[in-house]
Amino acid sequence: MKIALFIVCFVLVFSLSCFAQAWRDKMEELVYTPKYFGANAFPVPEVRSGKLSDKYELEVRYDYHYNKGDKTRNIFGRVFIPFGKGIVALDIRWVPVEYYKTSKAIMHERNASSTDPHGDRTHGDAIAIVMFQLLRNKKWFDAETSLGLKTASGNMLVDARHTDAVNYWFDAHVGRDVFSDEKQALNLRLVMMGGFYCYMTNSLVHRQNDAWMLGGGVKAQSGNIFLDVDIRGFKGYWNQGDRPVLFHTKLKYAYKNHAIYFRYQDGFHDYIYQTYSGGYIFSF
Repeated sequence: MKIALFIVCFVLVFSLSCFAQAWRDKMEELVYTPKYFGANAFPVPEVRSGKLSDKYELEVRYDYHYNKGDKTRNIFGRVFIPFGKGIVALDIRWVPVEYYKTSKAIMHERNASSTDPHGDRTHGDAIAIVMFQLLRNKKWFDAETSLGLKTASGNMLVDARHTDAVNYWFDAHVGRDVFSDEKQALNLRLVMMGGFYCYMTNSLVHRQNDAWMLGGGVKAQSGNIFLDVDIRGFKGYWNQGDRPVLFHTKLKYAYKNHAIYFRYQDGFHDYIYQTYSGGYIFSF
C-alpha cells in the first residue's frame, strides 16, 4: 500500500514538473503586444479634458469586448481622489473580475499554453494614476499632466490574458472651449493628448517596449447631457502588434451627484475588439 501511494505521488509530482517546464518554455513564445493579449492587458489612457475635477468620484462599469475569436466581459471600478481643490489627484482603477472565452485559433495565434477552446474567469491589473493641474486659462487653454502605473497583479498569463509585467506612462492633456452659448446651454471643447508609454516584456533582447502616445477629440455638453468623441493610441517600436488605435464615444447623463453613461469603443490596427459599456458614477 505504501509503495503504491509512493508511486502515485511520484507520478503526480513528475507530471506537474513536466507541465511547469513546458509552460515556462511556452511562455518565451508569447508576444507582449496588445494584438496578442486579452482586452484589458494594455490599457490605453483616455483623452481627458485638461481640467482636473475637485470632487471625489466612485465609478463602476460593465464592459463587453467582442471579437470573433475572443469574447470578454468584465467589471471595472475606479476611485478618484482630488487634493488641493483639484490641483493634484489620485486615480485608482481595477478590473476585479473578467470572464473570457477564446477560440482555438486565437489561442494558437497567441502561443498560449491552452490550445483548446477555452473559457475561464480571472482578474485584471490594478492601475494608479497621479494627476497634476498645470494651467487653467479660459483665454488660452487648460493643461494637466499625469504619471500612470499598471501593476503586475493581473492573472492568467498562461492564457495570454494579462502580462504579469509593469506598464507605465507619462502624458499631457490640453483642452480649450471653442464654442459656448449659455442661453442654449451648449458647450464644445477640443481636447488633445500626447505622451510616452512603456511596458516590460518577456524578451531577453528587448526588455521593454517604448511607444509614443497621441490622441484628440471633442467634448460637448448640453445641460445635463455630455458627449465625448475621440481617437487615441500608441506606436511601439517593435511593429509586431504594438500599434493599437481606438475610436471612442461616450454619452453621459448627469443629475446632481449621480451620472449614468453608455460607451462604445472600436479598435483598429492592433486592437482587435469592439467594446460596449454601461457605467455609473457617484461624485461628492
